[in-house]
Amino acid sequence: MKINKYKAKWTKVDGISFPSKWEAEYWRALRIMEKAGWIERLERQVRYPLIVNGERVGTSVIDFRFTELDEEGKAIRVRLQDTKGFIGKDTNTQLWKLKHSIVKATTGLPVEIILRKNFRKAGHEENKSISPMDRRLCAELVAISERSKSRR
Repeated sequence: MKINKYKAKWTKVDGISFPSKWEAEYWRALRIMEKAGWIERLERQVRYPLIVNGERVGTSVIDFRFTELDEEGKAIRVRLQDTKGFIGKDTNTQLWKLKHSIVKATTGLPVEIILRKNFRKAGHEENKSISPMDRRLCAELVAISERSKSRR
């Protein structure tokens, strides 16, 4: 397997290889959310053609796409999410920001950046500024992280 320049470790979950432990943990939490009925149509590594002035200039690969559901199981919105361990100041950061801007311009859907540091500790359960689904997802991520720490 290819070595990651940020020293992220390839991790396998559900028979799927992920380029980082963080992306694998996030996938695991999203699968729990899907089984619990909070989301549906969960996909990973979704490709979007980047088209400018009618010409294809590249492709953006977004880590996750899913539909968020309300309490009655009705679709609220489609969400695109990209996991990042951290955000640096290198040209790769500028490139994915540009790609995400083009994806938003062509689909109308913003790409949410899911940073590892935002999910390291508990406390999101009380945050009323985020959706109930996001609060539940935060709690699942904290639980997954705690379980993996206890196995070490």
